[in-house]
Amino acid sequence: MNEPLRIILIASVLVVLFDTVGSIASRQFGFAYVKLMAGSFLIYGAVGFLTAPLTTMIQGGLAAGVVGLVDATIG
Repeated sequence: MNEPLRIILIASVLVVLFDTVGSIASRQFGFAYVKLMAGSFLIYGAVGFLTAPLTTMIQGGLAAGVVGLVDATIG
């Protein structure tokens, strides 16, 4: 498996776990779930930052978009 694909898969799992734990925590502790949005954006940015040097800037942006799509559908 190539490195960019591995980064995308790991980040996809990470963002789904982050959303799940964040959702449970927001209900448990009574804070607005939307406050965790910065964490998801940080994960997207990290994916682009890590994949762009391995491929191209455009493919790094697309990799971050794929993780965002996973977050929007599964997360």
